[in-house]
Amino acid sequence: MFSNLRTFREFSRDARLLIAASGIISVSFFGVQMLLKLLYVIRLGYGPEYVGWYNATGALVFMAMGLPSGALGARFGTRRVMIAGGIGAVLGMALLPTTEFVPFWAQSVWPFVSQVFLTCGWSLFTVNMVPALTAATTDSGRQHAYALNNALVGLGTFCGTVIGGLLPGMFGSLLRIDLDQAAPYRWALLVGASLGIAALLPLTLIRSSSSGSTRAQVQRRGRFPVLAVVPVLLYIYLRHAGWATCQAFCNAYMDTELRLPTASIGLLTGIGQAIAFSTVASRSGKSQKSQYPPVPCSI
Repeated sequence: MFSNLRTFREFSRDARLLIAASGIISVSFFGVQMLLKLLYVIRLGYGPEYVGWYNATGALVFMAMGLPSGALGARFGTRRVMIAGGIGAVLGMALLPTTEFVPFWAQSVWPFVSQVFLTCGWSLFTVNMVPALTAATTDSGRQHAYALNNALVGLGTFCGTVIGGLLPGMFGSLLRIDLDQAAPYRWALLVGASLGIAALLPLTLIRSSSSGSTRAQVQRRGRFPVLAVVPVLLYIYLRHAGWATCQAFCNAYMDTELRLPTASIGLLTGIGQAIAFSTVASRSGKSQKSQYPPVPCSI
């Protein structure tokens, strides 16, 4: 990671801004939001069946948005689409903690509405991140950029998860409310959404919008490598099936069954995620001959 950080100043201005935006939004999305949204839903009184459908909605929307996100980036430019995606993701984050204030008949549906906005926005952002970073880097520095991006995502995830674990306790103390109530988690989620807004600033400072250069690069690669892609798709499916199941129920299990404090859940989750992301970043940095970027993480 540190060797990649030393090369950060050698990247183009657009590449540095893209990597910064990715690292900042990971604090909000992968960190605070991923840790606390299910704990908040549980505080609203919903059980495992609801949690399963809630997470399945996110996975289904992310899958459905994959191709449209790429097509929109090619049509309107990755910068514009990533900004729109960032706004959508922040809106989705902000909608969830307002569930208690919508009409009663809509309260059971509102978390799903927030999940759709969040997932659509995240798909627009993350799908276009790869071609944007590809167009903003040279052939020699591209793999270093991928590795550094993954490393900063891991660092942002760790920081966001640890901070997210501490926020409910802080708000519970300030408001003198027990952590079995939804209010401390509501305010913590709003802080996470506010952090996501900070990721939009680097995107607005990017000068170019990569569409034609990426399209030309794809054309030079020749025929689509079907035999190579099919095993990769199978691997991604199996990996994300396990990851999504754990993401849906591990934090809930530690909260409701093991009765761990939210701060402890955040610390344990952050350590695990940081190790996983650092491993990906290390392997990316060693694979200098690879011409394919890392696969973006789903919701």
